[in-house]
Amino acid sequence: MPKRSPRSAAARVAATALLVLGLLPVGLGVGVPAANALVIPAPNPQVSETCGINVTLILDASGSVSQAHAVENVRDSARAFLEALADTNSTARVIDFGTVARVSAARSNVTTASLQEGGVFAEVAVLVGARGE
Repeated sequence: MPKRSPRSAAARVAATALLVLGLLPVGLGVGVPAANALVIPAPNPQVSETCGINVTLILDASGSVSQAHAVENVRDSARAFLEALADTNSTARVIDFGTVARVSAARSNVTTASLQEGGVFAEVAVLVGARGE
């Protein structure tokens, strides 16, 4: 067997090391941050406090609601829902149903004023349960 020079042995070690390193999965190389490294997230962008959604609120005004003594719950829930949308650039319409369905409040902007006495949604609480069908 021929004698190998130290230089050729070093060259073989270097070639083998390059081959092994080349086969390692991506991400284990030098300069790749560890998975548990501290990452500082970018700040959230400013978001407008308006949602601008269009909703249709459908309320049960049938006799079963009255019989279950749930009229007040339906009224309060409808009112709370509309108040949550007030002044958010949203619109709503309200439909109630008993024996038949009807539009009890046409699509309008939901504002603080529209929920006050004389506003388009002020009567929603009165309408629910008044039908008792």
